Amino acid sequence: MVGASGPVRSGLPGHEMNDTEGKGGYAQIGYYFTDWKVQPWVAYERWNATDSFGRWYAYRLGLSYFFKGHDANIKLGYERVNTEKDIGSSPSSNSGKDSINTFVLGFYLRF
Repeated sequence: MVGASGPVRSGLPGHEMNDTEGKGGYAQIGYYFTDWKVQPWVAYERWNATDSFGRWYAYRLGLSYFFKGHDANIKLGYERVNTEKDIGSSPSSNSGKDSINTFVLGFYLRF
């Protein structure tokens, strides 16, 4: 899957909710192993804002396990987002850059 993005909604601390514009893109790839009913996947996303919000990019990787065909699955993933601007992490960091690490557990069910 490959995609591109339009305006996004900013909800950063200290900023009003507003639209910001720029250019960005998204790519994801995975492979389904039929015998094991698992799908490892990786993704990359990048956004270049045209205003003071700066640039950011994200790496994601995970594993999905399917049961009941494609009608139900559970996902475990990791995401790292790196920003050009500080978004409020450690006050001891003077680099002006920031990063967020996230682990995600999700469940999908179609009925």
